[in-house]
Amino acid sequence: MQQLPGKPASGLNLAVFLIRLAIDPFCLMSMKLHPVLAVWLLTTTAFITAADERRPNVLLVTVDTLRADRLGVYGYSQIETPNIDRLASESMVFERAISPVPLTLPSHASILTGVYPLYHGIRDNAGFVLSPQQVTLAEILKEEGYSTGAFVGSFILDSRFGLDQGFDTYFADFELTGLDTIAPGLIQRPAGEVAEKAIEWIAEQAP
Repeated sequence: MQQLPGKPASGLNLAVFLIRLAIDPFCLMSMKLHPVLAVWLLTTTAFITAADERRPNVLLVTVDTLRADRLGVYGYSQIETPNIDRLASESMVFERAISPVPLTLPSHASILTGVYPLYHGIRDNAGFVLSPQQVTLAEILKEEGYSTGAFVGSFILDSRFGLDQGFDTYFADFELTGLDTIAPGLIQRPAGEVAEKAIEWIAEQAP
């Protein structure tokens, strides 16, 4: 990726920029989004730092329930998404990226393991746990000397479902007291809180 205009090229600054981009892709007032909307805009941020400076850092930002055909980069003209469009203009963009399943937990399991739900066994947002026998991207990179951290904004991605495999830090910590009658998919935290924790962790990894 080329250096973003006006932004330092360091891994830390780029990571912080991408996290804030995920919070504010629609150019709403930064860090002041409606809490429910914000959670969906920054469901997971995973940042993997390399011990060897010659190797790249890896930042994975997933945006839940966001349709590609509602972004400017994919041709939608009825909304402005300048930050995502700007990043896309300087990056490789996949025009035929298809989710293996339209559900949050199974699709994230596929992202992290590289296999279809048929093979990793997660087929719904509840009632399934990723088997320790499955190998995640975080586990592979950790074995290669990377520090790994993940920060999630939806209970659907809580560590109890097994997605924390290979992560040194997995920020979930959802307070469930009094939420027995609430659907798991509605248990969320604001994107600002997720971003704050992620940025703090990234700063701690900086040499």
